[in-house]
Amino acid sequence: MNFRQILSRARRDLYEYLRGNCSLVNPDAPCKCVKKTRAYIQGGFVDPRKLQFTSDYQRKVREVAEDRAGGLMEAYMKVAAQVYRDHPFYEPAEQVATLRRALRAVSLEPPA
Repeated sequence: MNFRQILSRARRDLYEYLRGNCSLVNPDAPCKCVKKTRAYIQGGFVDPRKLQFTSDYQRKVREVAEDRAGGLMEAYMKVAAQVYRDHPFYEPAEQVATLRRALRAVSLEPPA
């Protein structure tokens, strides 16, 4: 089965479950899980009076991306540099011989 189809069905099933059961998603839903959301309430992510996510929590990526982009780019470049340094180095003569063998294998170059 296609991974995207499985993912799509899982998202749909989760959305339907939450819409029918979770009061954080649907205020008319039966579950009022104050105990389950205690840590979110204490952290200021959920308003205890309405059991909905606070507006401070509902930030957009573009609002925080600029502040975090520098650190993320630096971390990315460290990993990329390590991968590059660990990559095998081929001497030019090896590259030419390898390329000629590959070309002969697909009959694009006449035998030497």
